[in-house]
Amino acid sequence: MKLLLIDDDVQLCHILKNKFDKENIDSVICHTGKDGISKALSVKFDIIILDCMLPDMSGIDILKKFLFDKISVPVIMLTALGTLQDKLNGLGNGADDYIVKPFEFDELMARIHSVLRRTDPIANTDYHYGDISYNIESHILQCGKEAVQLSKRESLVFEVLVKEAGKVISKDTIINNVWGENSYIDDGNLGNYIYFIRNRLKTIHSKVTVKTVHGIGYELSFGNAND
Repeated sequence: MKLLLIDDDVQLCHILKNKFDKENIDSVICHTGKDGISKALSVKFDIIILDCMLPDMSGIDILKKFLFDKISVPVIMLTALGTLQDKLNGLGNGADDYIVKPFEFDELMARIHSVLRRTDPIANTDYHYGDISYNIESHILQCGKEAVQLSKRESLVFEVLVKEAGKVISKDTIINNVWGENSYIDDGNLGNYIYFIRNRLKTIHSKVTVKTVHGIGYELSFGNAND
């Protein structure tokens, strides 16, 4: 995931960037509206986190600029302005969600994933990686002419991996996406579904594997041996 954070609070940006790094999120930081708009026009981002009060322009003006320039990236406003009118103003001008400071990072991550699920333009199409294709509606995993249908829970776990194929995904990230925040699912339960998915991939003779990154999580990998 590639994320753009537009906020003039340098300390907050530093803290969030460190946390995003731990979630395997590639984050770009801008401290002015002008710089943020320039980045949004030149780089493809999956989501934008936007403060409402910036030194050179308001977040609302930036939202209007995004609409004018047809920047279709989903936006979450992250601001100290918390009145109902502030929220209505942000949402009414194109924001997809609105979070009032101070906030918890876990809530921000949950909102990010929620917005991405709602706005994903390929949510009902196939994912392709290596020699496989996967249909999110039918839960069909295919390699060449061979295919297998994943169970509902297998599908949820596999979707987290395939959306970030080639990147290491932490166990906590997978658990939070599949079972929800503050769930009591342990690593062993997740490990069982990883085992099931590996067997599904072997069944269709795919060279895609789920690689274990010890102490961190898992990575959907193509052409590499599974450890």
